[in-house]
Amino acid sequence: MKQIFLLQGLNCPNCAARIEADINKLPRVENVQLNLCLNGHTITMSGAGRLLAATGGELNITDCDVNGKGTIKADEDSTESIIRVNNGTVNLYAGTLDAAALNKGNAASGGTVWMNEVNDAFNMYGGKIVGAAMVKNGGAIYVNKSGIVSIHGGIITGGNAVNGGAVYVTRGSMVMTGGTITDSNATTNGGAVYISGSGGPGMTMSGGTITGGKAIFEWIRADYGERKTNVYGG
Repeated sequence: MKQIFLLQGLNCPNCAARIEADINKLPRVENVQLNLCLNGHTITMSGAGRLLAATGGELNITDCDVNGKGTIKADEDSTESIIRVNNGTVNLYAGTLDAAALNKGNAASGGTVWMNEVNDAFNMYGGKIVGAAMVKNGGAIYVNKSGIVSIHGGIITGGNAVNGGAVYVTRGSMVMTGGTITDSNATTNGGAVYISGSGGPGMTMSGGTITGGKAIFEWIRADYGERKTNVYGG
């Protein structure tokens, strides 16, 4: 039996993650799906605060406000990416994920979205992602192991990293069919996208736009012989 509950008043950074975790502990409850509508409001993350999709859970983020001002943002004291995916799925339909104030320096990876497990998935259909002030790898999105990031719409902008100003993928994969990646910067490799590590299909682009990235070495870079960047459109 499937039941749907309407949750209101989720005005703290970890509310969604706490509710999902507690529901998952109940007997015979699996694969919780949580729909978070920002309704034009702003949620500010501080310290280690973050949203978490774990163990088969699914987090859907949208903004029901007609002006589309709903935002989840990191403040200057943030130490974590806004979204962390651990064997779960996150879908972004509308709203803004803003990590512009996050500065991990050269020590840690993942600006706005951090994925580090084999079954991770982040799907972007709309909305906006603003990358971090500086991280080691993946100014906006960091993908490890066999995780998959799929960009079908929306805009990713302003990421800064040592490698992969907007997106860094190691052993996982990236698919882009639409949307825009722009104005991202890397101090070394992949001003826009950096594909690294062995295994996995690498990056496939059949639509969308990548523009305005800067790096010392290639704007889009793929390392290791079996890692491929296939561009069919865009």
